[in-house]
Amino acid sequence: MASTSVRHAQSKQELQRRFEALQSQQERNRRVLEILYNISLASHGVASFRDIFEVTYRELRAIFALDACYIALSDTRHPDLFRAVYTVDEDAAEYSENVSLGRLTSILLNERRPLLFHDLSEERETLEQPPEPFGNEQKRSRAWLGVPLLVGQDAVGVISIQSYQAGLYDEAPHWPIRSLRARSSWRR
Repeated sequence: MASTSVRHAQSKQELQRRFEALQSQQERNRRVLEILYNISLASHGVASFRDIFEVTYRELRAIFALDACYIALSDTRHPDLFRAVYTVDEDAAEYSENVSLGRLTSILLNERRPLLFHDLSEERETLEQPPEPFGNEQKRSRAWLGVPLLVGQDAVGVISIQSYQAGLYDEAPHWPIRSLRARSSWRR
């Protein structure tokens, strides 16, 4: 009898844990939909790339701890250039056009899959060449998470977020960015 009540209590605890996990997943999904909605609003009408990038950055900042962000769209006429780039480093934003691809952004575009560094300063050795810094070049990003922006199978841009704190990102934070990547419709 005692073992039955122990099993019953364990089953109840397991059901509660699963219920809480489902509630958490539902909240993440709601946030992703809200992010996508806000970005899609910025993408309609006469918005500029900069306007869209600013909304995207604001939405990413709301759910990620980040010190820097890099958002870029490719130039189909010049595959070695980004047509538009928006960088933010410690809240200092810069918009540029016709910017050369960097080493990590080239990897994102060519491999069309997310790229994660728990500590970029330690994992730098795994790269053929070190990545190019932007913003405050005295500080180096430690945690780095990037994804390609895909339309169908075509990589049309990239988003990366960085932190000066190592180990800040792991596999779990991919969910909102993967959704942006999978549903991205930026074509201008």
